[in-house]
Amino acid sequence: MSRTGPDPAVTAPAADLRRGPLAPVCFSEEAKRLHGRLGRANRAFLEYVERHPECLERSSFAVLDASPELLLFRVQSWPVFLDPEVVSDVRRIAVGINELLKSVPERFFGSDPEVLAESYGLPLKDVQLITTLLARPGHLGSLLARGDFIAGAAGFQCLEVNLSSNVGGWQTTIWDMLYRATPPIAGFLAEAGLRVSTTETMAALFEHLVEQAAAAGLGEGSELNLLFAIPAHQLGDLRFRDLVEQIYKRHLEELRGWTGKVLTGAYEDLETRGDKVYCEGHRVHVVVEHYGSIVPREVLFSFLAGNLLLVNGPVSRILDDRRNLSLISQYQDSDFFTAEERALLRAHVPWTRNVSRDYVDYQGERAFLPDLLLARRERMVLKHVVSSCGEKVLFGAAMPRQDWEAAVANALAEGLWIVQELVDFQPYWCQTGPSGCAPHDLVWGFFVFGGRYGGGFLRLRPSGVLGAINSAQGAEETIFFEVEEGTGP
Repeated sequence: MSRTGPDPAVTAPAADLRRGPLAPVCFSEEAKRLHGRLGRANRAFLEYVERHPECLERSSFAVLDASPELLLFRVQSWPVFLDPEVVSDVRRIAVGINELLKSVPERFFGSDPEVLAESYGLPLKDVQLITTLLARPGHLGSLLARGDFIAGAAGFQCLEVNLSSNVGGWQTTIWDMLYRATPPIAGFLAEAGLRVSTTETMAALFEHLVEQAAAAGLGEGSELNLLFAIPAHQLGDLRFRDLVEQIYKRHLEELRGWTGKVLTGAYEDLETRGDKVYCEGHRVHVVVEHYGSIVPREVLFSFLAGNLLLVNGPVSRILDDRRNLSLISQYQDSDFFTAEERALLRAHVPWTRNVSRDYVDYQGERAFLPDLLLARRERMVLKHVVSSCGEKVLFGAAMPRQDWEAAVANALAEGLWIVQELVDFQPYWCQTGPSGCAPHDLVWGFFVFGGRYGGGFLRLRPSGVLGAINSAQGAEETIFFEVEEGTGP
């Protein structure tokens, strides 16, 4: 995870930049240089803000607040821009690390059910099913994931990968339209001569699902219906269903010339006819489960019979375990990996280990891990192996020593925690409050569908506070635009 401190590169502290309506601002050369690392347009945008102080006013971005029913969380006023070569690097890193994590059961354990059951603390019967699914042709290639990264001084660093279907952040289509409609962003794009786009996550998802379903022999009757299986208590918040169905139908028609519906329902709403599954009277061909890998027997049987495509499901119980990240970090220099894979891990996976009473290598030295956790408290983060939404993530630097010692003792006793070395943020200036700007900490979420890059989004909050940056806990979100080759500064 990460820690941040004051930005020495700015010419005035953040407090001085919140001076009131239309007050001008001047960014330091160092701040502009750091912004330009990801895209030359980011530097140009800071200079645009210097000339256009209305960019400091949230009211200049009123479009972003006009339709709260379209947004799950508050969006940041300023987007981020990525150069083409950075986008290419992101694709390589996100897909590459995802593929390595999916390979852990076979690569490290030979997909042996008994060894996996013991290693992950799961019932043998459950793991036998999981290994059957992992061995099923094409199943690994159908899985959905989102990796969380920090763009640190050494490039993108992977904090974790969520190999589950319920990974959020798919509303980039809406964001793209809204940001372009704000006067500051429209003015900047025109003045800079920039052509930008986004990788539409929903479009990428549907292309992936249609491709996988067709490969499984589904949809041959020119109909392919997709079900998002969602617990009943979450079904009330379906703001995107109409838009999602429009996108799905358009891509289904363009890709295959088929028709189909996007359905949403709880498992208890489903009915079975033989070994086929129906929802609202429509046959279901693809199930994207949002139940944390829980799948009812009738859905599983229909999948095994070849009558529907199950996305993620039980295999997430192993693949979404954060101990997998610990394994690929610990053995990054071993013969488990090719030379190319070792280079990817060294460059983009921070030091991560299972919390245990064992000796570990750390910064070129051998150390007893419990002692290391206490001695290097301010550089360590504890994470539960199955935590989500920023829960059960403990920052040593944010805790009194006594509380940290108790947390370490608990982690050692439970045996269900990993520890990760902090990755330091590089301050990134964003608009904040009714008027002003300040350094922010950014976490990048990159989607991978099978082996396909699916775009992403950013979560951010003002710098200076330790803790997980999570949208459900108050962080803002923003879009990153991909700059077209040969345009802009």
